[in-house]
Amino acid sequence: MSEISEEATNLIDNFEYAVEDAVSDYTMACGASQKHQARRNLEDYIAELEAARRWIPVSERLPKEKQSVLALDRTGTAYHWEYSKCLSNIFVGYYTHWMPLPKPPEVK
Repeated sequence: MSEISEEATNLIDNFEYAVEDAVSDYTMACGASQKHQARRNLEDYIAELEAARRWIPVSERLPKEKQSVLALDRTGTAYHWEYSKCLSNIFVGYYTHWMPLPKPPEVK
């Protein structure tokens, strides 16, 4: 084998290894990126759920008209309440926090 042929073979081998490494690095980076995005999506979903199920201060906002809620009084006791604007003074004066009721289970 001539010196040029040997050098060409080495260059080809090195090129093939470089391509394999680049493909491997790219595949790993894509996989890591997908895992990172999936984790972010899950964290966002958990944050949405927590925001929907948190105790809302009465000073922040009031429930919608005819919305059934759990209302927390100053002693820490929770009551079922169907909110009505005509009773909002009582609601604001007696309760400190509220949260929407969860959807009832599906009965078959």
